[in-house]
Amino acid sequence: SQPSTNSSMFALIDYEDTVFRQYHNKVDTYRENVPINDKVDYEFRVLSLKVAFTNSCISNFNSYIAFTINKLFGEKVKNANRENLLILVGTYEKQDEVPSYTFNVEGNNLMELDGKVIRSVEIVKTDFVTSVAPNTEENGSVEAVFSFFGYIDFYPLDGFDLLSFGREDGDVNRHHGLAFLNMQVALDFPLDSPTKQTYGFSIDQMSFDLGTTFARTGSLYSHFPLQLTAIVSGTKEDLPAGREFLNVELPSLQQRQSISDDWYGLVFKLDMGTLGALASNAGFNAQFMAAWEVGGTGVIAGLKLPGTNPKIPVLNLQGIVKLNIKTIRIDIADDGVSYLMKLNNITLKFLSLTFPSKGQVDFFLFGNPKGKSTDSGSCLGWYGGYKKK
Repeated sequence: SQPSTNSSMFALIDYEDTVFRQYHNKVDTYRENVPINDKVDYEFRVLSLKVAFTNSCISNFNSYIAFTINKLFGEKVKNANRENLLILVGTYEKQDEVPSYTFNVEGNNLMELDGKVIRSVEIVKTDFVTSVAPNTEENGSVEAVFSFFGYIDFYPLDGFDLLSFGREDGDVNRHHGLAFLNMQVALDFPLDSPTKQTYGFSIDQMSFDLGTTFARTGSLYSHFPLQLTAIVSGTKEDLPAGREFLNVELPSLQQRQSISDDWYGLVFKLDMGTLGALASNAGFNAQFMAAWEVGGTGVIAGLKLPGTNPKIPVLNLQGIVKLNIKTIRIDIADDGVSYLMKLNNITLKFLSLTFPSKGQVDFFLFGNPKGKSTDSGSCLGWYGGYKKK
């Protein structure tokens, strides 16, 4: 018989970062004492890597990675509590003979932001995946993605709790706010120059776990039939008005700020109740957005109706019938928890005719002041009023 051309390999890869070695290879000591580099948005460092090969197969694998986060949602992350320094523990396992490497974060990491809209982002789980781009060996690159899971704690804005998700005043408990999945930071570097690292923050794959989300008791989300559907972002060339969102006035909100630069926003589906159920057959869907500018101190709100012109509040039905809305606003009742949306001065135009011709029609839409129902029937109540001129 012919001898085998394959040979068994027994080897050990033993790498230790020089700085990590100064702290005696102790993770807790390293995390509590190492200087945090706040001159960059993100920093990635392999602290240790130990791989044992037996008969050409991995028999033991252990690794520690340090990942520093200094910016989220365009805002600077404070490092006073040092929890923006994440330590990931790597493990190796086989599932159905398929090898896999898993890196998970140690402990919970609460990162306070230096902004006026998001108070903090808590990381409770981190996934780290790497791959080598299918380029030539000379120009190959490594692409990696850090995926984060946790909670976003929004500030209760003065006068109107528009963003809703977060801790109550005086509450110090963690795991409070908007529960999110797959907030990501991508890492890319060439194989021949691993120190030339490029990072990118992304919300493209981000979703939410509403079952574990915490909304404040007096917030808009708790008392208005809003269903969170997405988080979006834009630039100064792509403002909310350009996405056909009509301005919604919030007279009670003291922290109102227009958007003229990079921004983020939470998008909700607005359950229009009986009226919406009837209109849905005609393709009627309403979206509500709460948006804020990066580095800003306030928010704005917008409402999107099908066929609307972002410059003129008009609902266009087949190009023949137009529903004009002069203003849209949301007020808070004296009880502090009842929210009322007003569609003011509504007129219906059919060709050259206007209805009503000598009066004013207003619509009032309101949520449940006792809070959202646990059943599927939670929706808006509404009534209309006519004022003769």
